[in-house]
Amino acid sequence: MLEKQEDLHEKNSVFSIDPDQMNDEISLLDIAISLAKYKKAIFGVPFIVAFIVAIITLFIPNTYKATASLVMTGGAVPKDFVVSIIQSKPMSDSIIKKFDLKQHYNVLNNFKARKILGNNVDTGFDKYGLLNISVTDSNPQFAYRIAQAYEQNLASFIRLYSFTESSRRRIYFERQLPEVKKSLEEARNKLKIAEHYSNITSSDSRVVTLLKKSAEFKAKIAMKELELEFMQSLNMTSNPNYLRSQEELNGLWIEFGNVAQNDIASFKISLKDNEYLSSLQSFEYAETRYEQLIKLIEKAKLDERLDIPVIQVVSAVEIPQEKTGPNRLLIVELCMAVTFFITIIWAFIAESFQQIKSDPRSSSQLEALKRAARWK
Repeated sequence: MLEKQEDLHEKNSVFSIDPDQMNDEISLLDIAISLAKYKKAIFGVPFIVAFIVAIITLFIPNTYKATASLVMTGGAVPKDFVVSIIQSKPMSDSIIKKFDLKQHYNVLNNFKARKILGNNVDTGFDKYGLLNISVTDSNPQFAYRIAQAYEQNLASFIRLYSFTESSRRRIYFERQLPEVKKSLEEARNKLKIAEHYSNITSSDSRVVTLLKKSAEFKAKIAMKELELEFMQSLNMTSNPNYLRSQEELNGLWIEFGNVAQNDIASFKISLKDNEYLSSLQSFEYAETRYEQLIKLIEKAKLDERLDIPVIQVVSAVEIPQEKTGPNRLLIVELCMAVTFFITIIWAFIAESFQQIKSDPRSSSQLEALKRAARWK
């Protein structure tokens, strides 16, 4: 009797099923059943969508990309600044105006044209330090011409908008030029009037020479102080150029002191001649000041050209022959995949609603939810 009970227990243990395993199998089976019930929609809808998208992509125009590869040598302009210049509003507006891109893009204003152009232009430096400017357009000729315009305009725009130390210096000195030029004209006119009433002779040439030298040193000192004032505004007091200019200023003061030691008052000069000499001294001061300022501006311009990088073409722009887009197959595949997953989710939701409707308790709860969700 005991042996029979043991045999029966063994048989039951053989055919026993783990409840968790049974639940997993039932869940997988439910999923498979749900997918099978909606198999036509799951497999049919993605193919229909893919077919429609494939037809739509046929109406999307081909795009072509033209690229210019440039290299920048020398200069002190950061790479990020160069990229920002290419993407700037002034650069974009110049391109839009040159090629009438509002009509080409079929837009009414520059704002929309700039937005489309910005999306079509790709700019950046590669790992080798080359600057690549790529322009995409449905018209290969347009893409070529726009990329070429960016290549040609870049150097002038960098020169126009870069603010290196030398460019700031040039601007600072150029702002002084109108006032200095005006002073020179006034001094010249006063000297012409004073010349008519002067009786200065060749014996008085020493006085004239001393006055001219005194005025020249005064003007050079004034310009050197102006140069130092600019460097102080940029906190360049520890810069070697500042220290050198300070030494030059000290040397000018010493030379001016040597000239000033000559007692000009010891010469017998009439009142009218004194007016002439005063006008002559003012003219020499204004003229030397003007000449020194021009030299400072020219030196700043030269330094500015050295600070701006030299842009050389590594690979000239060519008219693109092969299209770069759109990738119609990829578009169709993505749409098909997305639709496939959406349809699967819809199948699970639809099956869940069917089960809810078949369950009286859940069905009544669903009706209560519908009533509660109504606005009235």
